[in-house]
Amino acid sequence: MDFLPQQNRRVSSEPLGVAADILAEGKHVVVIGGGDTGSDCIGTSFRQGAKSVTQLEIMPAPPEHENKGITWPNWPLKMRTSSSQAEGAKREFAVLTQKFSGENGKVQKLHCVQVDDKFKPIAGTEFELDAELVLLAMGFVHPVHEGMLKNLGVDPRPARATSAPTRMTTRPRCPTCFPPVTCAVASRWWSGRSARAGCARGRSINI
Repeated sequence: MDFLPQQNRRVSSEPLGVAADILAEGKHVVVIGGGDTGSDCIGTSFRQGAKSVTQLEIMPAPPEHENKGITWPNWPLKMRTSSSQAEGAKREFAVLTQKFSGENGKVQKLHCVQVDDKFKPIAGTEFELDAELVLLAMGFVHPVHEGMLKNLGVDPRPARATSAPTRMTTRPRCPTCFPPVTCAVASRWWSGRSARAGCARGRSINI
């Protein structure tokens, strides 16, 4: 996206080139996306003097406390608030943006709706937000295929571990559906389930 790199160049006194300024000063800002990039957009918008900042996330609000019996060994699912969000951003969960509206090529409002657990719009929950700057900070779809992955002949489909480690094996190796890629699990005490989770989370990748 253009907003954050542009601000980095300002801070480091680098030229912006021919790019038009994207500034949040005095504007109602809406950030679409609830992750780390969205949080960076919030903080930068406040630094620039935004009038208000609202963050939209299509996922439902996570629980205040994780259920360790369900989440282990994965990253625990629970509500987290970054320092940027704590500065005053309004956070809306389970929200889908349906359209933008404005005049003379400039956005003025977002038209949104609440969604159910299948991300389907819920009738009667439509609402509008004032928005003079909208920052798209939605998650990535997949790694960049051009370059190393393509050169290695790596299949871009999600990896599926096909073998569990043998008990008391120091570094069990777990083949993936990427022929050149093998995961090496560092712990000798992990169960087969957690070893596969470790591969999925990239604890040790040898190429």
